[in-house]
Order: sequence, then C-alpha cells, then structure tokens
Amino acid sequence: MESTGGGLTPDQLFLIIYFGVLGAMLGGLLLVGVIGWILSMVKFKDAQEYKRRSLEALKGRWGDAIIFMLLVGIVGGLIINFTGGIAAFFIVGLMAIMEISFFLKIYRGQQVDVMGEVSENVKTRFGKSLALYWLQYVYLLGWFLIPFAGLVLIFIKSYSYAMSYYLAVIDESLTSNQAITRSRELMNGNKAKLFFLDMSFFWWYVLVILFTFGIGVYFLTPYHQSARLAFFEEIANQHYLTPEQAQAQSQGQPQVDIKNNDDDEYGFTIN
Repeated sequence: MESTGGGLTPDQLFLIIYFGVLGAMLGGLLLVGVIGWILSMVKFKDAQEYKRRSLEALKGRWGDAIIFMLLVGIVGGLIINFTGGIAAFFIVGLMAIMEISFFLKIYRGQQVDVMGEVSENVKTRFGKSLALYWLQYVYLLGWFLIPFAGLVLIFIKSYSYAMSYYLAVIDESLTSNQAITRSRELMNGNKAKLFFLDMSFFWWYVLVILFTFGIGVYFLTPYHQSARLAFFEEIANQHYLTPEQAQAQSQGQPQVDIKNNDDDEYGFTIN
C-alpha cells in the first residue's frame, strides 16, 4: 500500500510499532537481568555459596554431565522440532525431571549411567512428569487470566512452583498437586533468594548466546542445576526435619542434608 503525501504506509507504521514494542520488551528484560545480577552479587551473597557447592559436586563429573545434557537436549530438541512444537507439551516436564534426578545423583557423589538414567526416567516418571507439567500449566494460565496483574502473577507463581519437580523426584509418593503445594510451602519467603541465584547466571547466559550460539548451554546447565540443588537442600532442611533432627538443630548439631543421609535412594526423606 502506497502512502499519500509522503507519510508512512500502514505496513511501515506497523513495523515501527512492532519493533518498538519488541525492543522495549527486550530492553526491559535486559534491565531486569542486569539489576538482578548486581543485587545477587552485592546483597544476596548466598548465591555464591550455592555456586561453590555446585562446582565442588561437579569436580571430575563434567564429562558425565555434558554427555547427559547433549543426549537429552539434542534428542528432545529433535522430537520437539519434528512435531512442530506439539511434543513440548508432553516431554518438557519429563526432561526437567530427568535433569533433576541425574544431577541430584551427581550432587550426592553417586555413580551414574547416562543411558540408564534416561531409560529409567522414561519408564517410571513419564506419567507423573506429564501430570505435573499440565497441572502447573493450568494453574499458571488461571493466574494469567486475572486482569492487569496476570503477567506479574505468573512470574511470582512460577517461582512458587519452582521446587515441584525436585519434590516429585525426592518423594515419589507425592501426587502432582501435593508436590506443587509443598513447593509453595518451601518457597514461602525464599522466592527472592532463588530469583537472585538464577540472576547470578545472567551474564553467563548472555555470553553463551552471543559467543557459542547457544551450544554453551550444555556446559552451563549442569553448573546452574547443581546450584539450584544446593538451594533446594538448604530450604528443604529448614522446612522438613524429623523431631530428632529438629532437636539436634536446636542444640546446634549439624543438620542432615540430601548428600549424606542414606534413608532412601537420594538420601533425603520428606516427612
């Protein structure tokens, strides 16, 4: 369509508005990321301790971690692309549970079989991962539909539900709704702490995108996921202690953590 009187055509006007809005959104995300990263460095210094524990757990295990990430990432990506994205609604939850289960064992210093881990999770956890993913999706959609506040509520609630998959791995007796409920309990008062832990990785992800075209994410994810496990260990110990553990804690004795307790396969039991 041609313009009249030297003005902009509707197509040109649309492109200006589109790219203006897109630029504003990207700029806003970048600003939030930078501010979050600065605060994580200055105020929320627990993030550095979680990252230290992560690197300690990954010593000598980077090979297994990267092979696992390549296998799950490439196969999962191919399946999603082959189905036009539809498969994402069915396997994203499973991929999340696989990742947590695998890196939890590495965090505990256990030996892992990459192919065995993938096969076992597909056989035993596909149904639960699917139910948990869809239930979270429904809940978040409900929050999104609240007028004016939907996007903000989705952001907040996504952190409320952030430990659901971790809890589903640790305690397989939990239903999907129970895992979400317990995640909300765990994250009460801890959402900012996890947010700033995530933000402490902000520049790492920027560098990965700019200089490795995304390939570096296979190296960065083990570091990030293990740091999240260190965070989970801390808040789980704070919220779910047996009477004996609570008494020991009140007397200043060390707490039991998911790395050293042999109560079950993963070394931690929620009571």
